[in-house]
Amino acid sequence: MKKVQGSCLCGAIVYEVPIADIGEITTCYCNLCRKNHGAERRLRAATLTRNFRWVKGEQFLSRFQHGIRLEKQFCRVCGTPLINRYLTESERFGLAIATLDQHPEKSAVRHDHVASKPDWVKVHDTLPTFDTVPDITGEVLSLERGNIVIRTNDGQEERVAVQNSQSNQFEEGDRVRASLAFNANHYTLSKVS
Repeated sequence: MKKVQGSCLCGAIVYEVPIADIGEITTCYCNLCRKNHGAERRLRAATLTRNFRWVKGEQFLSRFQHGIRLEKQFCRVCGTPLINRYLTESERFGLAIATLDQHPEKSAVRHDHVASKPDWVKVHDTLPTFDTVPDITGEVLSLERGNIVIRTNDGQEERVAVQNSQSNQFEEGDRVRASLAFNANHYTLSKVS
């Protein structure tokens, strides 16, 4: 299993992750990512936790909980944002791709939350762009209060936040499409055939 390492700016923290556990790399322009990274955009990837490990410096991690779903983990010495832990998902987290010290053998596949980017930020490539994120289509695997887990057509599992009233309208096994509107905090679900 081929692995890559990443680190913070000052080198106090080093982590290691298998390349196969790094998901799609996306460029995000949402306000949260831009403020979190102090940059016009953020390269990120949902990454599996199962084989991720801190090689050194875990004692230098600081944590900041943003809302009920996200915990930012960063170096308390230099401030480098490293990962965002999803509090409703223990099996994966958001990895700040720019902190990798070696090539992850994959590249960004799309631009998300383009409707949130400032006017002065330009997209200079031909990757697909989305006002928010692409719709998620698949089968409902489980329903939890405020969350639904969907198995996508390509076999991935996605956990999406929905209004509690919406989660009561669906059952395990239903085929659904989850859409996120601009400035929305929850996905809207619809049944598909």
